[in-house]
Amino acid sequence: MKTNVLKAASIISASLVITSTYTLHSQTTSYLKDSLVKEKILILDYETNESSLQTGNIIGEIAKIELEKTNLYDVIDRNDALYLAQQKGIKLENCYGNLCLLDIGKMLGVDKVLGGSVKNFGNAIVCSFRLIDVKKGTNVKTQVMEFLPIKEEISRMISITIAKLFNQPIDETLVARLQKIEVIDSEINNPNTNRLRLDGPRMGGVYFMGETGKVLNMPKEKGGYGIYPLMYQFGYQFEIQYFTAGKWQALFEIVPLITGLDQSSFFPSLTIMNGLRHNINGWEIGIGPTFSIAKYAEGFYDSTNVWRLYSDWQVQHPNPNEPFPYEKKWRMDSRGDLRLVTGVVIALGKTFRSGKLNIPINLFFVPSPNGHRLGISFGYNAKNK
Repeated sequence: MKTNVLKAASIISASLVITSTYTLHSQTTSYLKDSLVKEKILILDYETNESSLQTGNIIGEIAKIELEKTNLYDVIDRNDALYLAQQKGIKLENCYGNLCLLDIGKMLGVDKVLGGSVKNFGNAIVCSFRLIDVKKGTNVKTQVMEFLPIKEEISRMISITIAKLFNQPIDETLVARLQKIEVIDSEINNPNTNRLRLDGPRMGGVYFMGETGKVLNMPKEKGGYGIYPLMYQFGYQFEIQYFTAGKWQALFEIVPLITGLDQSSFFPSLTIMNGLRHNINGWEIGIGPTFSIAKYAEGFYDSTNVWRLYSDWQVQHPNPNEPFPYEKKWRMDSRGDLRLVTGVVIALGKTFRSGKLNIPINLFFVPSPNGHRLGISFGYNAKNK
């Protein structure tokens, strides 16, 4: 019995050793096989008319990085090729065509050669790459992609074209931004477009119409301000640009203003507008709420259409049961208390340019049942983007 147990144990141990040895051998063989199967690919020179790519073998360096990402080939870059070429007395300069690349590939003993070019045609940048099979002497695959003329993004264009050639995943959103101007505009696909930024001082004038204009012009003893309803105002415009599409941009404009200092008065206001602006011709339109502070009092117009304070009537008629014969209302009155007043501003403007100087001119309108406001403002700055 004991002998049988020992025999069984020996058999199991031997099986485990054999299995482990076979597994290790298989893994080693697989690794060596993968290493041996991996083809050599040569990355040499690339034809270009873009000055920023003509020094430092930039195209070749990007191609090397993209190919190493794929892990499909044993990459022989230009430095390796120069070393091998010196050993065999081969010249590598100005080798762009298929025949030249094939000859170099055969002499250096590689399986594939990656050829191509990057050309700037003014209105487009074209990246063209071709995979050449040295043994067959033919192109295995060619990939040509046309992009918008954005020199700052050429490296991305090269990476995308090579990745597409070797069927590697790419960011289609990025490709669309680099190829289609109508796609959502950004610093990527339109970096040289000067997006108007009009932060800066504002000054101008505003005219108060209707009842408000009359109140401003009335003597102070009658609740007016004794000033002319056309006043100077100044302030500052802050901008928040939150969306850009093509040549248009959407933005918030925050404009604090002080009105009336020219007539020894002080009327502060804050306007917040949501607007659209055309980056090229400078036209813009905006609409939004405005908030101001002014003195208001409760009163009435008597039978002779003269404005009187309700508090004065109460003094003259102390009997609380006496009926009030007029219609009470709140009206702007220098004898009243400070009150927050709201409204809506509708503005239309255009920006004129002189070199880097921007001069925005805006017309604005504030409708109100107590009297509309109409004004004009202008400013200046030298900001873009």
